Amino acid sequence: PVPVKGSEGKVLYVWFDAPIGYISSTIEWAQKTDKPREWEKYWRDKKCQIVHFIGKDNIPFHAIIWPAMLMAHKNYNLPWQISSNEYLTLEGSKMSTSRGWVLWLHDVLSEFPPDYLRYYLLSINPARHDTDFSLEEFQHKVNSELLAALGNFIYRTMSFLRDKKGGVVPKPGDLKGIDNELIDAINNAVEDTGRNIEEFRFSQALSSMMALVHHGNEYFQHKEPWNTENDTTLHLCINLVRTISIIMYPLLPHSAESIWEMLNLKGTVGDDGWDSAAELSIGAGHKIAEIKPLYEKIEDEKIEAFTDKYLKLKTKMEDIKFDEFKRMDIRVAEIKEVSDHPKADRLYLLKVDLGDLGERQLVAAIKEKYQKEELVGRQVVVITNLEPAHIRGVKSEGMILAADAKGEPILLTPEKKTKPGAKIR
Repeated sequence: PVPVKGSEGKVLYVWFDAPIGYISSTIEWAQKTDKPREWEKYWRDKKCQIVHFIGKDNIPFHAIIWPAMLMAHKNYNLPWQISSNEYLTLEGSKMSTSRGWVLWLHDVLSEFPPDYLRYYLLSINPARHDTDFSLEEFQHKVNSELLAALGNFIYRTMSFLRDKKGGVVPKPGDLKGIDNELIDAINNAVEDTGRNIEEFRFSQALSSMMALVHHGNEYFQHKEPWNTENDTTLHLCINLVRTISIIMYPLLPHSAESIWEMLNLKGTVGDDGWDSAAELSIGAGHKIAEIKPLYEKIEDEKIEAFTDKYLKLKTKMEDIKFDEFKRMDIRVAEIKEVSDHPKADRLYLLKVDLGDLGERQLVAAIKEKYQKEELVGRQVVVITNLEPAHIRGVKSEGMILAADAKGEPILLTPEKKTKPGAKIR
């Protein structure tokens, strides 16, 4: 309840309080690191740029309510950017922790390298529309893109340099048209990838990087270094590998570091700034280190084993006593009116007739499945003796029953029309 005189009957939604935790958790972190004033660099230093990464359902709270609170206080930085995503489903259905239909990060990382998951999530990033996590598609993208395109180019270039030149980078000859086209592609990819990352378009950044990889594969194939003079080809390709490792670092950091080690370059990828990414800085005479494949193919058996282990719906139910079941008052109700929930896109407000119990208001998450006109006059099954609840600020006086078919509700209805309020026994 709003603790202000004259505000009786009004409540504060939880998201009014929640963002304050961003600041308090930063303060807690600063105290634990023995730098109690360090948090102010993030929230009060005007040079700091705050970015919120959120789901689409939290846009109003981060774009209106939270900034308004900060503006009222006057001593805190406002969000600089708000980057929101749509929803991610799992194998065509909404994720549900209660049903066990959910993908946990630690489970995936216990079975697959982290960059496999990073690559797939970046490629399907739900920035503009809801998207689905499919294990089959995950397997396909890793095998056909990450392994066959990216991993293949890196290993192909390095192994050819090892086998033909003893791992020593040769001096390039005169550059021809196709060589200059590759250099132009390098410069363009560095610019495009960087701009997309700065604008939080991570899928496009990945696409820019992969476009350069494809260009490198085409260049290597066209030059046919196994048949012709290959010094220029290998010199440019090994420098292209360096470029790829730098621009992939924000996206696939583990892969980038592995490439950097195989290139036998000093420090880490992060030590070389982005501005140097397009430079052909690996000179003649540099020797690469031991090489190994970046990725391994995901076999069908691996996906099947993962599914069996982690994605089985929970079907075992705990028994309840019959007396507990008898306490539920389940009745037939007839829907009289249907209207949109004022604060939720997926909810309806239903006015239902329960016979002797009178009319009641229910809040139901069935908007995505049913149109208003097909609901009015329909008889449904309702639990009537649940404690009333406020759902997104609107009172609901019962629960309508529906089956769950892969995330879609299917309303339960009596076989034939009966008197509103009839008890289910």
